[in-house]
Amino acid sequence: MRAVLSSILGIVSGLSAHHVADGLIQAPQAEAQAFAVLAGIAVAAFYTHATAPEATEEE
Repeated sequence: MRAVLSSILGIVSGLSAHHVADGLIQAPQAEAQAFAVLAGIAVAAFYTHATAPEATEEE
């Protein structure tokens, strides 16, 4: 379930970043898409790390 939510969050943030990249950077289409993908991956990784349960060491 967490992987699905992370994927959805990554896609949504990637689309948002794409619009930001188009508006602010005025980059060519390929560069804007690459920025959107990297931003989506970064947000998904942060979300997954932030919501991961604490590791417990059982002996």
